[in-house]
Amino acid sequence: MSFRMLPTLENLNLWKPKIMSFRNCIMCGDEEKENLNHLSSCKKLEKTWKEIENFTIKLIWITTEDKLQKDYKIQDLKKLLFGTSHKEAIKTRCLYMRGLFDRLIFNQLKQVFTRRKHISEIINATTFSIQECFYQLVWRERCEKVIE
Repeated sequence: MSFRMLPTLENLNLWKPKIMSFRNCIMCGDEEKENLNHLSSCKKLEKTWKEIENFTIKLIWITTEDKLQKDYKIQDLKKLLFGTSHKEAIKTRCLYMRGLFDRLIFNQLKQVFTRRKHISEIINATTFSIQECFYQLVWRERCEKVIE
């Protein structure tokens, strides 16, 4: 699925303004346009996003080599992949949903793992997990609300 072309309310309003005149977030009801950036920062979805991040971290943690688990704590991995602030977490959510990875995070992974294969596996697992969880936990609920 191309996340750039998701039929968010903002996109639907651009593509078919006669059919979809409403473009504000249906999840929180705020006067915010519903787009991918807003869905990654929507206050109503914050708890769900924390669950997605924690699931992704646990998935990466159990599939990484022993070196990471021996030398680092799971909290270190979370800080590395999602940052230390809410603003950083929102930024990384947006990137991962689009299948992108921050260069700074990539460089930090290179310091931990010497084999590019391991870095590639972490990047792929992270983006896949975020995208799949977004679809299952956020997008489906959002679509149900749009249909109502």
